[in-house]
Amino acid sequence: MKMSSEMHWYYNFITGTYSAVNNAEDIYKGAAPVRCNSTRTNQKIEGLLAVVFPVGTAQQVPETAAQLREYCNLYGKNFPFVLGYFKNCVGQFSKTVAKVILYSLKKQTDSTCKPGKISRQARELMAAGGCANKARDGIQGCNKKLIDSLLGVKSAELKDRIYMTCWYILVHSNAYRICLRDTTEDTPGCTAHTVDWAEKFVLKVMGSSISLVCGEYFEESDKCRKLVDKTPKPDLPKNYVKPKNFILPMLELMETFPDI
Repeated sequence: MKMSSEMHWYYNFITGTYSAVNNAEDIYKGAAPVRCNSTRTNQKIEGLLAVVFPVGTAQQVPETAAQLREYCNLYGKNFPFVLGYFKNCVGQFSKTVAKVILYSLKKQTDSTCKPGKISRQARELMAAGGCANKARDGIQGCNKKLIDSLLGVKSAELKDRIYMTCWYILVHSNAYRICLRDTTEDTPGCTAHTVDWAEKFVLKVMGSSISLVCGEYFEESDKCRKLVDKTPKPDLPKNYVKPKNFILPMLELMETFPDI
């Protein structure tokens, strides 16, 4: 059977990500103590996720060596808190998935921020920084669409949720990738190289976690597509403040999965 473009993209999406699953075991050793169930902690983690995943957030993506040093210092200072939050303040399922995401982020950022001569990864980040910063509003729109999708799945029937999530993540991660590409391509000052960087940055972060959670739940069929089509719209309280980063709503959704 001929593979659809979405399934073909998925297989490319998870290529090489199993190393992150296998190597992420020790990621929480660097965790800082965190006070859970605190409004201040919840607000802080939202801001710090923008530090470790700055694309499309208020966090400036570095464009110069001076900005890179400032960014790396900020990352080094705050990443232990991020580790501590996901080690101590979320459920076991989210903790397991988060460690894979955090491992991917740490591996990428450590290569960018290693001391001494500026690395190839750092040069690529700075080269793409101007594009990412100019395209911030458009990328935020891409983030919002993905977050709305995840919040909608959370309102679905429990028995359908894990299958719906995996297919929704597949479809909308692909849509998110395309949204990023379209947004950056339409932004003055963005080159083909920087557009590719933005796309690869997301793939490296999301690929391993999706592989871990959804590897056994992908089956291309009309049933799966119908599940996606019947996904409800988000049912949110009036005073609900939507997160600006997709990592938290994705993990919160996974915490609602039935035992499998």
